[in-house]
Amino acid sequence: MSTISLPGIFKIGFLECSKLTPQLALKSIAGVPIAILTDVTDVIFSGEPTCEAVNDNDNNGRSEKTTLKFTTTQKIPDDRPLAFVVQCVNGQNFLVGAKERPYPIVKITNITGTVSGNVSAYSVDITHSAIKSLLPVAV
Repeated sequence: MSTISLPGIFKIGFLECSKLTPQLALKSIAGVPIAILTDVTDVIFSGEPTCEAVNDNDNNGRSEKTTLKFTTTQKIPDDRPLAFVVQCVNGQNFLVGAKERPYPIVKITNITGTVSGNVSAYSVDITHSAIKSLLPVAV
């Protein structure tokens, strides 16, 4: 079992999983460069986001689980499957998500209550498990 933790997350964005090209995890494992060919919606976040991928062998097969956590004042859509793009301070971009199932699980929690009927902040916790779930990409 090995763990990858992304250093200094500089930027986070999201896009619909349906807009990704198919079989990205297999392409990444094979060393094929992956590009995001659609618009990515930026997320304004506060604090220090974390992104960690844990690799494990499961029944003689490969499995990776990625967890991305951040706090935002922006409402993240929860009516369709979303993938997330994370950029580190070193300029590297990573994708959490895929066009096919299983999609990332997005858990959004109100963390500071409401002010005049509006939520002040959201805690967003994304988990994605696949053969490879943290994919290096070009944006």
